[in-house]
Amino acid sequence: MSAPLLEVRDLCAWYRRETPVLADLSLTLAEHEAVGLIGMNGAGKTTFLKVLSGLLPSWRAASLRFCGQPFHPRRSRPAAIPFLRRISPFVISPFGNIFPTFSRLTGKRRPT
Repeated sequence: MSAPLLEVRDLCAWYRRETPVLADLSLTLAEHEAVGLIGMNGAGKTTFLKVLSGLLPSWRAASLRFCGQPFHPRRSRPAAIPFLRRISPFVISPFGNIFPTFSRLTGKRRPT
């Protein structure tokens, strides 16, 4: 069995230390797995992607691994480009049409 593409354990992130945006977030993303981040405004979806891309310096995690190797987005910025290509993050407005993007990512047709 191969290592997960992305493994996050106990991620916390904040813009102001006294007001955490993410608290103890853990997830495992397998190769070729499609995952959606869905939540209300201010739930931390964009903050999570900012941490992964190295754009948010104020975070800590028990473990952050990419393809089984420890990964630190701020220290690995040149490595972050292939990382972001592998996970293909995208943001869709709730007023946009999700199905063309869904079809492109999954190879499946729009549900009828």
